[in-house]
Amino acid sequence: MLRDVKCDVVLVSSAPVTLPMAALAYLRRRKIPYVYVVYDMDPDRAVALGIADPHGLPVRALSWQQRKWLHGAHTVVAIGRCMRDHLMERYEVPPDRIEVIEVGADAYTVRPLPRNTKFRRENEIDGFIVLYSGNFGKYHDFDTVLDAAKAVWSKKPSVTFVLVGRGAKKEHLQTRIATERIHNVKMFDFVPEEDYADLIASADVCLVTLEAGMEGLCVPSKFYSILAGGRPTLALMRAKSEVAYAVDGEDIGIVVELGDSGQLAKTVLQLTTKSEELRVQGDRARYLFEARYTSDIIAQKFEATLSKAAAKNSRSL
Repeated sequence: MLRDVKCDVVLVSSAPVTLPMAALAYLRRRKIPYVYVVYDMDPDRAVALGIADPHGLPVRALSWQQRKWLHGAHTVVAIGRCMRDHLMERYEVPPDRIEVIEVGADAYTVRPLPRNTKFRRENEIDGFIVLYSGNFGKYHDFDTVLDAAKAVWSKKPSVTFVLVGRGAKKEHLQTRIATERIHNVKMFDFVPEEDYADLIASADVCLVTLEAGMEGLCVPSKFYSILAGGRPTLALMRAKSEVAYAVDGEDIGIVVELGDSGQLAKTVLQLTTKSEELRVQGDRARYLFEARYTSDIIAQKFEATLSKAAAKNSRSL
């Protein structure tokens, strides 16, 4: 497919995993530099989740191949500081060959809106909302959320945990909610794209989760939509992750240690009495988003990175 294409640099993504495999041989023959964007770190994720044997032949073969792709690139793009650190430690990629370019989000698709939303009215939800919107994936911690919701219910039943999405853990969540009668957790399917800003605006605080061991292997992209919507983040994860770095460093929410349902419940209860603090953090989140994470800013970073790589080629951009 690339045989007759003339170019100065190629942008290669880690997903699907076969893409860099197919591109590398072609690019080496043509001596064309490439920029390798790592969105999800495989096979490391599979090992961290316990679904692949770290000593098995498939993992060893893919790890060897991954190292070749990384070291063959002119520049490796990591989507977070935690991923940059993992690439340096696990694959020995030189720091001057790594650029951190976050996923970001569109500044107009999601924007700050008033809290009195269509989602609240249609679903008859009043009071304080803790919102999770995204995939119910294997690398997200939801059991801690459900345990915390049960503790919150006993003290403040007006708080609602709203979980929106689909994924591998959806059935598990539905089963727990039904069998344990967790009345303050409501589950919904994804909303249409045009209603997503309205959904984010419904929240008093937005939840982002990440399973232990996934730090540096992926970054939850929903975080940037939360910033765009001007809402504070409640990050349920270990401290050494990109989202936790940003939340703590920029004071745009609170980080709760992974697995600590008691602390999560306590934090949510405290936040119900801090509406002004949440408003300030939400305003700060939008300001940070506009300064660093809009699609236009991310595109400019990629343009600069690709231009540097292309300058090595005999044909300059």
